Amino acid sequence: MLEQLTPPAALAIPIETLAEHLHLNTAAPELDESDTLQRFIEAATATIERQIQTAFIMQTWRWTTATWCAPLPLTPVAGIESVEVIDGAGEAVPWDGWFLIDASQQRVGTRKGQTRPSILKDGYAVITFTTGYGTGWTDIPPDLRQAITLLAAHYYEHRDAVDDQLAALPFGVISLIAPYRPIRL
Repeated sequence: MLEQLTPPAALAIPIETLAEHLHLNTAAPELDESDTLQRFIEAATATIERQIQTAFIMQTWRWTTATWCAPLPLTPVAGIESVEVIDGAGEAVPWDGWFLIDASQQRVGTRKGQTRPSILKDGYAVITFTTGYGTGWTDIPPDLRQAITLLAAHYYEHRDAVDDQLAALPFGVISLIAPYRPIRL
């Protein structure tokens, strides 16, 4: 189970960036669509983050797993805050013999001279970690910022659409996020 503890403090792209892309007149207060644009940015961000299993802006998550073999579910991993092993009776045992092998591999390793605790039957591990490219939109790679902008614009332009073909990601977005899709062997 994956649970978000701390949401991102900023949008993945500024509202003004999307408004400029859409050629909206942001100088006219009566035409202010900031709330609408923010919802489309949030929806586009969430869609792309799910597609590529990443977080754009720093956020904290708690992941519950029954195996040590699985990689952390989101990239890039900025740091691991805690690792606990919960036994079958529900008792938490903190484990401090871990380290982050490599943020891109999303794996928790065992320090030299330490042994990894076993996850017993009906037990699990709880890993609390921080993920994201940085604290602001400029920390996100440019091609991913462009993908968010294109998808948010697509949502804006087709907000009343009911055609199934519009439910799929636009080709330009797919092309921009393709290098970031995780490859699982």
